[in-house]
Amino acid sequence: MKLNCETTLFLDFNDTPSPVRYAVDALKRDWQDVFSSELQQAQQPQTNQIRLVLTPVGYEEGFRVRVDDGIMTIEGQDDLGAVFGIYHVCESILRIDPYRFWTDYQVQQSDEIDVPNFVYEHP
Repeated sequence: MKLNCETTLFLDFNDTPSPVRYAVDALKRDWQDVFSSELQQAQQPQTNQIRLVLTPVGYEEGFRVRVDDGIMTIEGQDDLGAVFGIYHVCESILRIDPYRFWTDYQVQQSDEIDVPNFVYEHP
């Protein structure tokens, strides 16, 4: 999968809980910093997309991040699991220092990030 300015975000929720909404806003901010473009939110599932879903992953507050067939799926067991999954993507894929406010970390801008297929599960 290649993350770039064409990648969209799809939220598979009827009503996004406020902690998840706050984390999604952080993802969008980090995305803007890395790609110098806004992460567009899609209304339908499609390829080249980050999908956020609440689904049983087996652990309270756990999450799973999967990349397969041009789709990155962040699966949270619950609201907090989804939040942890979003911040994991910001840190490990977008390479955003979670403490950059205090460290004056300079974000590495990019036109594209190549992400291989993988599954990461965190309890």
